[in-house]
Amino acid sequence: MLYVDPFVDLLQNVIDMGFLDALEK
Repeated sequence: MLYVDPFVDLLQNVIDMGFLDALEK
């Protein structure tokens, strides 16, 4: 992927911080 979407970059940061874990709660 040549172009990194700022939203995707932010989304990956959120997921890395435990976004999936937050969804379960």
